[in-house]
Amino acid sequence: MKKVWIILGIVVVVGLAGLIVISAVAWPSLLRSRQAGNEASAVATLRTVASAQTSFTMACGGDFYAPDLPTLGVTAPGVPPPFLPPDLTSAVSITRSGYAITMGSTAGAAPTAPASCNGVPPATLVKGYWATATPVAPEMGTRAFAINSDGIVWYAAQQTPIRVSDSGPPVGATEYK
Repeated sequence: MKKVWIILGIVVVVGLAGLIVISAVAWPSLLRSRQAGNEASAVATLRTVASAQTSFTMACGGDFYAPDLPTLGVTAPGVPPPFLPPDLTSAVSITRSGYAITMGSTAGAAPTAPASCNGVPPATLVKGYWATATPVAPEMGTRAFAINSDGIVWYAAQQTPIRVSDSGPPVGATEYK
């Protein structure tokens, strides 16, 4: 009976050691997969913002863009859904899938901008915009992303926002394809 307990103990110890080894090997792959998913979500969110901005400028902004994310969440009369859903427009900067998403304009409000159809007052809309997606922690992603009025997504291997203007490529960033 004593031999059975010894053998059973050895089997349990070997099993636990094997489980620890398998976990150590699998964990980095799981982390990379999670980061890749977060990065894909960040890029998709930036493309959604760009699409919403295009819709806004054509339907509501008179060739001007919305100055911030909350403006794209305001429904315009005769245009039933807002330009962006509530989860993307609850604040000027939102967090989604481990990335902080922020939108702004380098030039600021255009003095000649008309009032928009969704209630933005005159001289508040912008002539161009940029949006960034930055990982909120290193384990969430290894790259920052940006898009601007040109509609091109850019990336850089960094944990800080990409410095991007309303148009043109940002310094030190690479086009995301």
